[in-house]
Amino acid sequence: MELTSLEKTYYDEFSKSFGKYGNGIPSEEWDRLSKVRKGLDITLKRSKEIIEAVQNHVRITESESANDANMLSIFKRGVMSLLRHHNNNDCLILNISDSDKGNVRNNFGLELDEQILWVRDTSFWSNKNQGLVITDKQIVYIPDNDKPDDRLNIEFNDIQHVEYREMSLFVWNYQNEYCQLGLGLFFKDTTESNELIADAKTLANVLTNMAKSVGHVETETVFDRMNSLMSEENYDEVVDCAKEVVSDVGNDNDTKCIAYMYLSEALSKKGEKDSHKGMNSYMRDAIEACDQAMELCEDEDPYRYTIFKQKGEIEQMADDVRSARNCFIAAMDSDDFDLKKDAKNSYELLTREISSDKSSFLNDDYNKRKFLFTVSNDKQIPGCYDKEDNVQWIFSLGLIPDYINFPVGHPQPNTLYIGHPLKPGVYIPFENATEQLFMEKVRELCYLAQCLGAVEIKFKRIKAIVR
Repeated sequence: MELTSLEKTYYDEFSKSFGKYGNGIPSEEWDRLSKVRKGLDITLKRSKEIIEAVQNHVRITESESANDANMLSIFKRGVMSLLRHHNNNDCLILNISDSDKGNVRNNFGLELDEQILWVRDTSFWSNKNQGLVITDKQIVYIPDNDKPDDRLNIEFNDIQHVEYREMSLFVWNYQNEYCQLGLGLFFKDTTESNELIADAKTLANVLTNMAKSVGHVETETVFDRMNSLMSEENYDEVVDCAKEVVSDVGNDNDTKCIAYMYLSEALSKKGEKDSHKGMNSYMRDAIEACDQAMELCEDEDPYRYTIFKQKGEIEQMADDVRSARNCFIAAMDSDDFDLKKDAKNSYELLTREISSDKSSFLNDDYNKRKFLFTVSNDKQIPGCYDKEDNVQWIFSLGLIPDYINFPVGHPQPNTLYIGHPLKPGVYIPFENATEQLFMEKVRELCYLAQCLGAVEIKFKRIKAIVR
């Protein structure tokens, strides 16, 4: 008798039961065998033939049909020992009703050609809109049904292997990155036991074999293409490609944000090669692209620190030391150690340049150095910048250039200073700047009057009457 691999699986399961109970197989065992049969899609007629073959000790051979090696066959054979976890409610394996499949397909955004194999519903009301689903194409995880768009999709094409560790399944991709999924996302009862761990290892092996049966084919994304173009120094095509991405209304903000970063990098590379060095048109457009990326980035999004760092590097190349330094100060607030370290090194380098280049600072336009803020030490510098760019300079007390002068008793920490409009390098506390500058005007007026021959000067305060 010739059997397919799925039929052979049922044959083996029934053989175990027949060997243990003979013809007196209890009803509970028949119920289990029925679940196995349904899970393997074996008809009643065919199962009867298989049962008779076991009872009559008929010699069987296994078919070498190509279909026996497909994902569905691998899954069905592999999870036979796990069917006891199926409870017809919030843990469904293989034998899933059409109504449940319809709800899952709709709520998890599954295509019509996907076969739903495993459902672990973690929603409070068992609405089939939260939890994990395994299909013949992917693993889909929705952690919160209030945020259905925050889902994780792992295609089998991208899975290198799956392994059990410490009450979780770790799904590894071909970039040596992993996703950790707790056993509660697969099984209802997750009380630690040798039996559960064995089941978890079995499932991990099944998922690995399913992934292997598909193989891995690298699919080039638009960002892969832009990476290749950047490495080939084909910056014009990167610019065109990035502009196409940001202009596509179908792309989400994250995609457009990354595209703007590629656009910024390509434009800055073109700016480096331009005959007009410094802040040329390419550099200005590159900085504007960074600003566009920042607008698409949420305030709590850690990617914004990458944008700050890249913008700072472009401004540094364009010789805009002040803006570059402020961008590095913003990037230093990142939790990413390497990014934070690079930004800190760039900040320190620019701070040393400023301290050694007196003329560059003092000869700059007054409005670009008008306000200065001080903090106690460098530990308070990260993230200490003005988003509106009204306060142009931030210094810790120990790193204020020696050509910047303050009144007696200053500088003090956490204090805002305003540059003297007529004395470059002199900064006075903003809090009483209006009064101090007014008194200077009075003294200048008195001096001028004396030079013109005045021997007596009187001041009279007139209180205005507002009608």
